[in-house]
Amino acid sequence: MSIEQEILKILGEHERDKIRQYLMAILKPEKIELVSDEDFKQFFIETHSVRTLAKILAAVCRLEEKMRIILTGPRGVGKTTTIRYVYNILKKYVNVQLLESLDKDINSSASCFFILDSGWTSIEDVMKALEKFPKNKSICIELRPYLVLEGLERGLFEEDNAWQIIVMTYPSEKDVREIVSRRFGKVSRVVQNPLLSLLLQIRSPEELGLDVVNMIKKLKGTKLRILWLLTIYDNGLFAKLISDIINKSPATISRHLKELEELGLIHGERVGKKMFYKLSSLPVIIKTEETIVSEIIRKWGARVFTI
Repeated sequence: MSIEQEILKILGEHERDKIRQYLMAILKPEKIELVSDEDFKQFFIETHSVRTLAKILAAVCRLEEKMRIILTGPRGVGKTTTIRYVYNILKKYVNVQLLESLDKDINSSASCFFILDSGWTSIEDVMKALEKFPKNKSICIELRPYLVLEGLERGLFEEDNAWQIIVMTYPSEKDVREIVSRRFGKVSRVVQNPLLSLLLQIRSPEELGLDVVNMIKKLKGTKLRILWLLTIYDNGLFAKLISDIINKSPATISRHLKELEELGLIHGERVGKKMFYKLSSLPVIIKTEETIVSEIIRKWGARVFTI
């Protein structure tokens, strides 16, 4: 049975209790942008995660009840692509809306809203923006791992029992190889992350900066927290702001920043009299986000559902 047929089966089910039981059974306590139908048919791979999320969202739309879903995971795992894929199927049968930012007009008649990552740097900004959505409608929003961690640490998802956090994990090696072969026709080398595997077909591990990512596993405390913070600031952040956000003295932060730069994990440049820092490469961003996801699962495993 195709994923579209599975979705249609859920949408056509009249027993609401059966759909609700199904949901409860599975919801235990550089992106690859594909837009057109032709792109999906040519490049998209229906992994276990994709199929599971598609069925969850179909059931949510069928129930037409308030539910808040946060979809997270490291960059390159396919969150944006999967949301687009599911939306492209569901829009044929139910009234749903896809939003690439929260600045767009909302279709109040939609039964469910899919919101893509808009590069937010504050979980408070996200929560405030969500207030304009109808209270009785479902939402699936894509968020970077650091913002999810921040929301959990501040208890922002505890006020409303409708919140469900879904962590999307990597496809199998077989699926990654198929993703690469569909794009390039052959596979020279793959790693766990699909996006890095695609980049490895045209760039060497040294060019990508894969040689330093293992150092991240050894970090802890303030150094790791600095890397976590920088995952949501693609353009970088001034040292003083890092100090203010992490709530450590400028001297302490400067020392850690210098050591992280020496390890090759961040890059600093002077802008006027201030130092500006950002993560050194895409592999560093991805590996850092993996450590955030691990922290979320370690501390809030009962609150998240991993697919």
